Amino acid sequence: MSNVDCVDQSDLVIEGLLTTSDSSGDANLSPMGPRIDIPRKKMVLRPFKTSRSYANLIETKSGVFHITDDVNLIARAAVGSINPLPEMVPIIDTDAERLRDTCRWFLLELVSIEQEGERATLNLDILKMGRVRDFTGFNRAKHAVIEAAILATRVGILPDSEITSQMEMLRSWVDKTGGISEHDAYSFLQQFITRKTKSLSPINVR
Repeated sequence: MSNVDCVDQSDLVIEGLLTTSDSSGDANLSPMGPRIDIPRKKMVLRPFKTSRSYANLIETKSGVFHITDDVNLIARAAVGSINPLPEMVPIIDTDAERLRDTCRWFLLELVSIEQEGERATLNLDILKMGRVRDFTGFNRAKHAVIEAAILATRVGILPDSEITSQMEMLRSWVDKTGGISEHDAYSFLQQFITRKTKSLSPINVR
């Protein structure tokens, strides 16, 4: 049984990609780990209030969540390096669009907001959903890329030594089980972390 099939059977937190747009149609793509309840057609997102995803959802009340096995895309989206966005296609009988290359998608409508804390809790209804292709599954290298992407967003927050140590461990997973896509994604993230670390001089870090 794949991770995607498991989504139908329980209330899980699933890593994927969220597309949103502002009122002018300017689209944004970002990684997101919502809690999904398929039987009740509900989803809960907890974006930072400073994020474009949050602003767009507040403005338009809609978005599309995608389950994908493309960790290279997840890695680049995590550090804001998706330009141009991947190809989008219309969702039939709606004004919304989804990623063409995805495993599953969920069209969402915002129904309520809880504002406490630095993250908002957004409760959404699943209006439509679809399956595009099978989920191929995650090996250790794909998991390593996702963890490396999270580390890349923590530069300046976690100690450099901790990030370096964890990246070295993750490299061994990629070397042992990764393909071309996973090696490319890991190298991209390592270069990003190196550049960002060097840009944070001691005078700028508190």
